[in-house]
Amino acid sequence: MGQNGFAAPPASREYQVKAAFVYNFVKFVEWPAKAFYDDQSAIILAIVGDDPFGTAIETIKGKKAKGKSLVINSFAKIEDVDKCHILFISRSEERHLDSILARVRNRHVLTIGDMEDFAQRGGIIHFVTSGNRIGFKINVDAAERAGLKISSRLLKLADIVRDKQEDN
Repeated sequence: MGQNGFAAPPASREYQVKAAFVYNFVKFVEWPAKAFYDDQSAIILAIVGDDPFGTAIETIKGKKAKGKSLVINSFAKIEDVDKCHILFISRSEERHLDSILARVRNRHVLTIGDMEDFAQRGGIIHFVTSGNRIGFKINVDAAERAGLKISSRLLKLADIVRDKQEDN
């Protein structure tokens, strides 16, 4: 295929780094046992909307973490996502972010995104780029609601965010 073909675009350096981060997040997040059919079940990463990773996501496909293989699926619509453990919400879905987050709100899904105010709006991990540095924020309220335990080692590296809604 030529440059204008339908092959996955080459990965930008930014998304190569973000793909590596996603893989490492898996190592520091604990899902409840009931999130998996059995001990052999894979960890499923779904990307909804335009895939910004290009070929970078292929570098983590099939890798093992916590004794499970990482499987990657892409979906055009949130309605197609079912039984994923990690959901990367593309910037192309910003208009639909609130409804997407509502759909997975009480499921054991680690939501990740890099759009403005992602964590403040209820996403769990928000990639933040400042100059050439990629960091992240973690919404601990959203993680708790999803039944996910995030290692203190990962939390120490993040900016901690709470839900925008009123405090209880």
